[in-house]
Amino acid sequence: MSFRARHLLGIEHLSPQEIVTILDLADRYVDLNRRTVKQSDVLAGMTQINMFFENSTRTRTSFELAGLLGPILIGLASDKLFGARRMPACVLSLLALTVTLALFMGALHTGSVMLVVALLFVMGLTLYGPDSMISGAAAIDFGKAKAGATAAGFVNGCGSVGAVLGGLLPGYFDSVTVFIVFAGCALFSALVLIPHWNSRPVGVMEPRAYVPNRALTVKPLRN
Repeated sequence: MSFRARHLLGIEHLSPQEIVTILDLADRYVDLNRRTVKQSDVLAGMTQINMFFENSTRTRTSFELAGLLGPILIGLASDKLFGARRMPACVLSLLALTVTLALFMGALHTGSVMLVVALLFVMGLTLYGPDSMISGAAAIDFGKAKAGATAAGFVNGCGSVGAVLGGLLPGYFDSVTVFIVFAGCALFSALVLIPHWNSRPVGVMEPRAYVPNRALTVKPLRN
């Protein structure tokens, strides 16, 4: 039997006979799915579009989980690996973010869900980490006590520009162009921070290498 509606967006408007017809049609396609060549020319000459109105749980969770781990990992790297230098961890993260953004569109065309999820995880990891470091610890460290809050507010305020562009650009440019622009912005940010690679907060001394035969000053302990 033929359907009264042209589009099938739900079953509320279907009659019992139409629902049975759909189930019978699905049963016939079970046999087709069991064949070696799973092809049919029923839709030949037509354009098919898949539309998803709900966010994917895997992709959303991977990005948000990275948002939790990113700031923690970059903080540990800054304190333990780079001796309280904030910029090396940020620069390396931003460079990794640049590469991830450049590869993302190609990964979408591969059809591999796991690859896309993995890239989204790395993207979130390398995005939230530098954002947290620059707007938090670095702003307080280099803004000092008198201007730390102002520096943090200024950095966070400028970060809102990215949120605006993230919602605006996709409406005017194709996805490839948008990701290229974002990758360029990440690379530009890394280049801006490189001159400050060795900067340390005030009061943090650089580690001194031990030199043999150098006289050491030993102060006696007081009782």
